[in-house]
Amino acid sequence: CQVGYEESGEPACDGHKWSNVHLAEEVLFACTITILTIFLAEICVEMWALTPCIFFKQIFYALDFVIVTVSIVLELTFHFAHKDWLEELAGLLVFGRLWRFVRIGHGIIEVTSEFTHQQYEELMEYANECAEELEANHLMVPETTKRVKKMISDLNDTSHGGHSRQS
Repeated sequence: CQVGYEESGEPACDGHKWSNVHLAEEVLFACTITILTIFLAEICVEMWALTPCIFFKQIFYALDFVIVTVSIVLELTFHFAHKDWLEELAGLLVFGRLWRFVRIGHGIIEVTSEFTHQQYEELMEYANECAEELEANHLMVPETTKRVKKMISDLNDTSHGGHSRQS
C-alpha cells in the first residue's frame, strides 16, 4: 500500500505520507483535552465553593458538569478506541459544547443588562429628585417626550418584576 490506497480503492493509512495531518490531529487533540480540563477544573472549583448540594440544585451548573465530563470521556474514547459507533455520538458532543457557549453568551447579556439597569435606576432617582426640587420651588418641570415616557415605563416594568433573572 505505497500509494495510500487499499486494493479495493479505499483510502488506507500510510504512516509516512500524511504525517503532517497526523501531527495536526494530535496537537488539536491535546488542545481539546487541555481546554476541557480547564473547564472541568473551573466547574469543580464552583462545586467546591457552593458545596455539591447547592451546586447540583442549579440545573445549568449540573448540566455544564455533565457536558464537560462526558466531553472529556468521549474525546479520550474517540482518540484511543477508534470504534465506528463512537463517531455517531459526535453530534451530541458538538451540541453539548454549543450549549455551553450559548450559556456563556446568555450570562454576558444578563450581566450587561443588569449593570445598565442599575445605572438607569440611579439616573432616574436623580431626575425625580430634580423634578421634585423644581416643583417645590415653583419652577416649571420640562415636558417629557414619548420616548422618555416609554423608557420610564420600561424601567419601572423591569424593576417591578418584569424581567426575570435566571441563575
